[in-house]
Amino acid sequence: MDKIGNLKAVAVIFLLLLALPFSVQGSQNSSLNDSLKNQLVKTKKSPTIYYIDSKGVRHAFPNRLVYESWFGSDFSQVKIVSSEDIASYPLGRNIYLRSGKFLIKVPSSPKVYFVDRGGLLRHITSEEVADKIFGHMWKLKVRDFPEVFFSEYTIGDPIKYAHQYPDGIVYKIEDKDTYFWKINDTLYRFDSFDDVLANGYSRFDVVTGYRTYWRFKRPIKGRDKRVFDIEYVYQSNMFVCNSKKISVAFIYTGSVNQPAIENLQKIVDQYPDAYSKATKGLSQIVTDGLFVYPFEEYYLNKDGLDVYEVAARLYQDKGDNYDFIFIFNDRDINTDGNEAEFYIASNQFMGTGRILIDRARFFGSKGRLKGAVDMGNINTYSWTPQGRAKLYNLINHEILHLWAASVSYDKGDERRFDLLAEDKMHWSKWVSFISPLGGWGWRESGKYGNYTKFTPALLSLSSTYVKPFSDLDLYLMGLVPYQYIDDFYYIVPKVFLINNEVAGEKVNVGVDDIIRAHGEIGCRQDTDR
Repeated sequence: MDKIGNLKAVAVIFLLLLALPFSVQGSQNSSLNDSLKNQLVKTKKSPTIYYIDSKGVRHAFPNRLVYESWFGSDFSQVKIVSSEDIASYPLGRNIYLRSGKFLIKVPSSPKVYFVDRGGLLRHITSEEVADKIFGHMWKLKVRDFPEVFFSEYTIGDPIKYAHQYPDGIVYKIEDKDTYFWKINDTLYRFDSFDDVLANGYSRFDVVTGYRTYWRFKRPIKGRDKRVFDIEYVYQSNMFVCNSKKISVAFIYTGSVNQPAIENLQKIVDQYPDAYSKATKGLSQIVTDGLFVYPFEEYYLNKDGLDVYEVAARLYQDKGDNYDFIFIFNDRDINTDGNEAEFYIASNQFMGTGRILIDRARFFGSKGRLKGAVDMGNINTYSWTPQGRAKLYNLINHEILHLWAASVSYDKGDERRFDLLAEDKMHWSKWVSFISPLGGWGWRESGKYGNYTKFTPALLSLSSTYVKPFSDLDLYLMGLVPYQYIDDFYYIVPKVFLINNEVAGEKVNVGVDDIIRAHGEIGCRQDTDR
């Protein structure tokens, strides 16, 4: 540690001795193991209270104000342990002030900050704004905060206007009796005000406003990690343009006694290998296995499965760790007739023909989620070799929707969409390549102007063939440079012949024609692909 770090450590210890009580009534615990995870602990010899997180890392409460923002004056949950036991857990960052409890300032500056979740500070630029958002008694919320700890926080965007209600608050809409937890500009409903109290907030902490936001249906009952998440650390928009390593969550919601769950688990275990082969080893799938949730009434809406609610249920437990979510159920509730339905969450990839979009918050994601897929009823799938191949192709098909089959091309005269099917979401059946998103792989038959399907047998129901991603797919995913891609073509059929053969006109297209229409592949965020 450098000299500045040593001085800072000494200052932290000194402030801890001043700020925390020397005597805390707690429970003696002589036999210790992993049960200390998610616990408050201290030793008899030191006033410092630590929180042992779910990974076994200990975090200090730097002063009494931070502790009270989480637990008030209640020290009954603090366990008294030995110095050796505490030292066995590695030391992590300090605990941050809890959001929505206090407004803070440092003694040397008049600036007042709102404390958002995970150590984010937002400067409130005027008293008028503070008055309109936090009420006429907002000054009673202001606390001085030691400058030595201030540098551990992240300074976010200022709050300049009265309509900028911050995240990390208990929120109530004017003239309504319902209370919400507001994060990521979405609202989670408290089942009752008792549940607000159970999560450590009071009526004095409630922010009343006039704005409405996207709402999730599943209510907050009792202490809930969505609200009481002491481990959360602020992260800006989490979108990751990495297509070389994709994290996928598989969810089943329905009867937990469903026999097909075991078969689906095997699919989940084997799918990463099938995906890697389909992408020629250029991309990998990472998955945590299959998450099983009993079906709840909140997972239904007028159109069938409420994908947004099921996704939010996952994020409550697992955090924002996934690029794609695939959801299976055991009910006939998919009313649109599709085998699967892709819901785009966010897209920051340029050059693919798709619009840039960020609506991941509607799924409970901070920004990493790219898409969620309603896979329908688990009982409609076959677990034979042919059925498994069909399912792998379907999953690959849905993942590829984020990148492929949206491009036009421009040969210098006008933009054309002839590479696409009529819905502009799949490849045309007349293109010369094969892809999980379409294409029949036409090849010249040796006769001038005649073309034959390259893989007619692969389209049969008995096929165990997992379709490879085309070179164009791999380019659009950012996995190969444009110089790697040979020209391809589509045909304009004129005469339909026998044996999967047609006579028609061949139209050549190059990647440079696509780049001319959309620009090169890239990422709007400052992240690596």
